[in-house]
Amino acid sequence: MDTLSRKDAGWKLLEHTADIRMEVWGATIEELFAHAADGLTSLLSTGPKQPAERVLDVGIEGGDPEQLLVNFLREILFLFQVNGFVVTGSEITFPDQTRLQAKLHGRYARSDEPQPEEEIKGVTYHDLSIRRNDGYSVRIVFDV
Repeated sequence: MDTLSRKDAGWKLLEHTADIRMEVWGATIEELFAHAADGLTSLLSTGPKQPAERVLDVGIEGGDPEQLLVNFLREILFLFQVNGFVVTGSEITFPDQTRLQAKLHGRYARSDEPQPEEEIKGVTYHDLSIRRNDGYSVRIVFDV
């Protein structure tokens, strides 16, 4: 896959031999998670961005920030694969270090929408480590 840059969006795709690898960054941990959701959604829904029609409230648990991120992205993937729900934006809060609450703004995909070239099958822990420097960054590998 060619490198696709979305620096203005807080994420970019990186070269990977078999799967899809993405680098994500944000000024805050909440922004990092929101940008990761946006990046994943861009891979799931290739049509033009459309306005949200619904808001879903989700609660996610995990033992550390990395597990929270993987579980959060897996929930977004599940909602898309099972219900056709396309996330168009998210509001994220952390009640504590092992839980997050999110309002997922989105819509249900239409059957005539273009399909992505590659189907995302899962979110992996491969080389996943949230780094903190002048903000937050992480590299995520999606299984295709």
